[in-house]
Amino acid sequence: MKIKASSVSSAFTLVELLVAMAVLGLLMVLFVQLINSTSTVVAAGGKRMDADSQARLLFDRMAVDFGKIVRRPDVDYYFAKNAGNDQMAFYSEASGYAPAGAAATAQPSGVSLVGYRINDKYQLERLGKSLVNSDNANSMVFNPAPGSLVATWPGIADGSDANYQVVADQVYRLEYNFLLKPYTDASTGPQPSILSTTPWDTRQSHTLANGLSDVSAIVVAVAILDNTSRKIVPDNKYADMVGDLPDASASSSILETWNGSNYLTSSGIPGPAAANIRIYQRMFYLNPTP
Repeated sequence: MKIKASSVSSAFTLVELLVAMAVLGLLMVLFVQLINSTSTVVAAGGKRMDADSQARLLFDRMAVDFGKIVRRPDVDYYFAKNAGNDQMAFYSEASGYAPAGAAATAQPSGVSLVGYRINDKYQLERLGKSLVNSDNANSMVFNPAPGSLVATWPGIADGSDANYQVVADQVYRLEYNFLLKPYTDASTGPQPSILSTTPWDTRQSHTLANGLSDVSAIVVAVAILDNTSRKIVPDNKYADMVGDLPDASASSSILETWNGSNYLTSSGIPGPAAANIRIYQRMFYLNPTP
């Protein structure tokens, strides 16, 4: 009688189990790193898209305001070129809100007092005050003398006007300059378009805005830092961030000047926040003078 040998069952050895666990652990580490990298890329992309969206909406709003700006030699304009953030205010046929304190029966005149500034929280605000007829306190003033607009509306300069509203809470830097028109000089011949920090052409000995007759376009640049990154920036660092982006000059565009600065490192803000600073510029061509 032949006895059949019993089969011996095979099993993993301790070494094989350790190797399998090591491989599994390595795969888990790689998977976690992949997830973290993907999350970082998605978050950075979201911040960029958010900044792009805010810049686009702001510039679209400005395009309407500048496109309907009142260009008359008998009105004044407020273009304050400050050390740091600039301010501006002007009359425009763009729509605005009824001013605080205006009578309920007051009729809109079709003209608004429009302004832009950066507030003390480093957010961009817009003034859109609809001027009304038969209301001396809220009507358009015809006076081309420099400073007459501020004399009439002091709140646009000292920050006391209650009609300003935040329109871009991520914008912490505002700068602008002007593209002047070419002209022909009787002595020197054709003169090209140039950038200027004033809305008049000093080459022609002009000293007044004169309805912006010398201006071809207004160039506006902004710097944006998303709200998530703002949470890790100390309040006392915003002034440094503003100063790291130089003021506009007549020798180069604002965007070129800002890109040539070391704004990502010199302010000393946390690196993750500095890496998310975005700068934008748009040129707003004005309609021909009537």
